Amino acid sequence: MRHDPTKVQTAIADASFPATPDQLAQSAEERGADPEICQSLASLPDELYHDADAVMATIEDQIA
Repeated sequence: MRHDPTKVQTAIADASFPATPDQLAQSAEERGADPEICQSLASLPDELYHDADAVMATIEDQIA
């Protein structure tokens, strides 16, 4: 998953944390994010993310 980090951060800016991947994807979709970003968020490891930094760290680990 290679997405512009700024676009991902914008997509989850209104998310309520802690959040699951499905909740993050739904929040991003409601914000009008690119469908690929929503799908990528939904496919994150199934865990509870406590903040945007945790989401971004997981995404960075997946593309490293």
